[in-house]
Amino acid sequence: MKVFWYALHTNSRAEKQVHERLQKQGYESFLPLMTTIKQWSDRKKKVVAPLISSFVFLQATPKDLLAVVKTQGVVGVFKAFRQTRHCSRR
Repeated sequence: MKVFWYALHTNSRAEKQVHERLQKQGYESFLPLMTTIKQWSDRKKKVVAPLISSFVFLQATPKDLLAVVKTQGVVGVFKAFRQTRHCSRR
């Protein structure tokens, strides 16, 4: 069966945990991260945060999606026009 990339919607601030859980289940997932400097009144700190909040990308077959959606922290699969959409490599 053909493998596609999908965008998974996650719970707020659960992207890193979902990414780790999916990899432990044997799926290939991708979580783009960026390093930013956050400033408080008394200090500055480098923080690694997701580039796109509440989303993780997953490479899987369409049959795998049902099991993936049951993963803790996953809200659902990105859909457009009421159909699940996979990401193209353009």
